[in-house]
Amino acid sequence: MNTFKIKFGIGLIILLGVYLVSQGIYRRNIAVLHTYTNDSIDIAEHMHTAEIFHSAMHEMLISASRYHDTRDEAFEEQYRKQAESADNALQKLKYHGGHAAVVDNNWGSDRDVINIITEYFALFRKSIADNVFSRPDKKKADLTEAHSLFDEIFQNYYLELHRHHSARLVALQAKAHDIEARMNVYFVAQFVFALVIGIAVLFYFDRAVLKLYAVTEQLSIKDALTSLYNRRYLEKYFDGEVARSLRYGHLLSVAMIDIDDFKKYNDSHGHQAGDKLLKDVSLILAGNARGIDRVIRYGGEEFLIVFPETGKSTAITAAERIRRGIEEHTFILPNKKQGPSVTVSIGVASFPDEGSTAGEVVKKADEMLYLAKNAGKNIVKTEQLQDEPRAHRLV
Repeated sequence: MNTFKIKFGIGLIILLGVYLVSQGIYRRNIAVLHTYTNDSIDIAEHMHTAEIFHSAMHEMLISASRYHDTRDEAFEEQYRKQAESADNALQKLKYHGGHAAVVDNNWGSDRDVINIITEYFALFRKSIADNVFSRPDKKKADLTEAHSLFDEIFQNYYLELHRHHSARLVALQAKAHDIEARMNVYFVAQFVFALVIGIAVLFYFDRAVLKLYAVTEQLSIKDALTSLYNRRYLEKYFDGEVARSLRYGHLLSVAMIDIDDFKKYNDSHGHQAGDKLLKDVSLILAGNARGIDRVIRYGGEEFLIVFPETGKSTAITAAERIRRGIEEHTFILPNKKQGPSVTVSIGVASFPDEGSTAGEVVKKADEMLYLAKNAGKNIVKTEQLQDEPRAHRLV
C-alpha cells in the first residue's frame, strides 16, 4: 500500500512538474510575443506619423506657393492647418521616439534623428515665412531654400528613419518566426511525451487497477480498530474452508472468545481505555495464532479464531493458552497507569462433529461461549466438557 502510494505520488509530482514547466514556457513565449507585438505597433504608428509629417510639409510648400501667386486666404488657411498638422506629427514622433527608441551602432537613436528633423523643420517654416508671408510685394516667391530643406529632411533623415523602422519590423518578424519554430518543436516534444505516458498508462493500467482493487478489498475485510479480519471476511472465507475440509477430509475447529465484563471496564475507565483494551487483546490473539489460522473480530468485544486442519483437542489447547495469556497479561490504561486484570471466556466447536455447515459450527461455538459465561467466566467450554466447566483451566 505504501509503495503504491509512493509510486503514485511520484508519478503525480512528475506530471505536475511537466505541466508547470510547460505552462511557464508558454507564458514566457506569450509574454515575449506580446512585447514584439507592442513594439511592432509602436513602429507602425511611428512610420504612419512620419508619413503624415512628410505629407503635411509637402502640402505646406504647395499652399505657400499658391498663396503667393493668388493671395487667396484659403491657401493661407490651408498652409496653417498643414503646419499645425506637421507640428502635431512631430510631437507624436518625439513621444514615440522616446517610448520605443532603440540604439543602433550605425544609426544612433530615433530621438536624435527626430531632434535633427525638428531643427530642419523650424528652418523650413522660417524660410517659407520669410519668402512668402513676410514679403507680399515680391513678384516671385523664392522657395528654393524651403525645397532644399524639404529634400534634406526627406532624403537624409526621413527615408533613413523609414528604412531603420522597416529593418526593425523585419527583425521582430524574424524573432516571432523563431519563437513559432521553437514552439512547434516543443509542441511535438510534448505530444510525443504525452503519447509515451499514454502508452505507459495503458500498459500499467490493469496492474494499477488490480493493485488498487486489492488494496480496497483488503481494507474492506479488515476491522478499522484492531486491524483483524471482520465479519465480511468470515462470510467469504469460512464457507470455502468448510468445503475444503469436506473435500480433503480435514478437521476444522473454531473458538469464540468474549472479553469478560467489558462493559464494566469501558464504563469505569472510558471508551479510549476500552478501545485500547480491544487492540491489546487483538495483539495477543494474533500472537498466539498460526500462519494458517484466521483471527476475526466478530463484533463488539467478541472474537473468532478459525483453526484449519485442527481437531478439537488441539483447538482446546490453543484456546486455553490464549485464555491464560490474557489472564496473566498486564494491561496499561491510556494514562500509562496499570489497569485491572482482564479475562476472557471461550467456546470451542469442531466440524463436522458439531455442525455440517460453517454457520452451524459458529453457532455451536457461540452456545459454548454462553455456557462458559454462565459457568463463571474465564474458562474454555466445549460440548464434551459441559459437566466439567473448569477442566481446561490451567493451574
